[in-house]
Amino acid sequence: MTFQNELAQMLRRRREKIEELARKMRERITVQKVDKFKLSLPLSVAGIDGGYALFDELVLPIVAIRAVGVVMEMNPQSPGLRYFPEGYLMPELFIADGEDETSVRLISHAYRVMREVETALRVAEEFEGISVLFLHGPLYPHFLKNTKLSEGFEVSNKSLSELYSRVTELLASLLSKADMEGFVVAGVVEDSRGRTYMESVLRDSENEAEEINDDGVQNDAGNIPFISDTELLDAVLEEGEYTAPVSYVQSKVIEAIGRVYPHLQPHLRRSGVFYLKATRNDSPLRVEVYPGSKSANEAAMFVSKVICTTILSHNYGMPAVLVEADRRARIPRNEANMFLYSALGKNVIALRKRRKKRFV
Repeated sequence: MTFQNELAQMLRRRREKIEELARKMRERITVQKVDKFKLSLPLSVAGIDGGYALFDELVLPIVAIRAVGVVMEMNPQSPGLRYFPEGYLMPELFIADGEDETSVRLISHAYRVMREVETALRVAEEFEGISVLFLHGPLYPHFLKNTKLSEGFEVSNKSLSELYSRVTELLASLLSKADMEGFVVAGVVEDSRGRTYMESVLRDSENEAEEINDDGVQNDAGNIPFISDTELLDAVLEEGEYTAPVSYVQSKVIEAIGRVYPHLQPHLRRSGVFYLKATRNDSPLRVEVYPGSKSANEAAMFVSKVICTTILSHNYGMPAVLVEADRRARIPRNEANMFLYSALGKNVIALRKRRKKRFV
């Protein structure tokens, strides 16, 4: 069999399996329709994003980080954008002191998340009346779902362990502030590879649990590669529809995380996840939500209205405030290089790895 024929057969089986699972999902989940015309104005909506650039061509793993906040005033009388910080923010340089490439990237990611949550806290403190604060990415950092960590695994790298502790402390402070001041915190994830939603809905059947095991989705035709929530729910949801929220993680996982980071446990219990298809030409967004003073269902409805009201294009479902935050936070490679040379001067030459010339 040629590769093209094999690929065609696999895609056909994949489409059939998605259609089969989609039928089951439609029977079991509650789908809500967004009525964006019922969104009460005025509102203040915040978006937080961070950018980073890793200079892996240097002897030392130097990383440039920048995190910014944008507040969008949804006021018919005086609409506008406010920024934190107000002017241009120079990237911050630091050394990701890891033993190998994996630990360097983990430290870089954790440092960026730390700066993003710090920025979110500052925005919540300095701008009054925020109704929803969006994070570009997951509400909780990926390391919390690490199986070994959840089982009590201790992070051996000291820098990484300290960063993880600091991130969770800052996040707990942000979510506690949301409780006190009544705003919603929502992490918006594009093209998510997660499938906790599918597992949560279908796990009540042993056979269906087998269908969504870690190795892929099984059917009579054999093993089909990974199917994510995003891919499945794209076949379930129509434009302007969202799923009812489910628990962010299972209770046993919350208990395991709580043994390592007890300050996050009460917030995890109140957190939920749902999917929103904000526009017809884009995949559903995974929205991880902390409801603040609202119920989980109220928060999902409110966040969905805000996103659908503020999208900029029928081809892209992200809310405008996060699009603007992403634009300001991103560190293009040419800007990163100019900043590196400006900050380090001639030391850059000494830090560069020796490259062997290739002779053709």
